[in-house]
Amino acid sequence: MREEDEDLDFSEEIDGLIKEVRWLALFRVYTTKPFSHAALLNAMRNVWSAVKEVSFMVLGENLFLVQL
Repeated sequence: MREEDEDLDFSEEIDGLIKEVRWLALFRVYTTKPFSHAALLNAMRNVWSAVKEVSFMVLGENLFLVQL
């Protein structure tokens, strides 16, 4: 496994979540400018306007997990 791939191995953290939720997505925000995590996640929640709860988890610098 390459070093870059090891940085993206979240299998241990995600294994327990998979049994509890139907959909998971992992995403990274590519920017060098500072931004508000709370504002980003609130905007995403509003845009998706999901019928059921959407939750976000910050996994690292500009790396997020969304559970649907």
